[in-house]
Amino acid sequence: MTSFEAINSAFRYLLTVIGVFAQAIISKKIENNPFEISSSEPNVEVSWQVSARRSDTYLLDHPFRDEADK
Repeated sequence: MTSFEAINSAFRYLLTVIGVFAQAIISKKIENNPFEISSSEPNVEVSWQVSARRSDTYLLDHPFRDEADK
């Protein structure tokens, strides 16, 4: 299995706490695939999304190009 970090860079984290008022933070950034979320209250449900800039070999060899003028 390929590591998420091996094919991506510039990670962005989005957290949303569900059902209660609490603070949630990324307490450990992505390292060897997993990351850790901590919250100010126990047993909090957190919806999360991680986005990143692709940096895999295929994309580096075949970069996106803007559409050419016609």
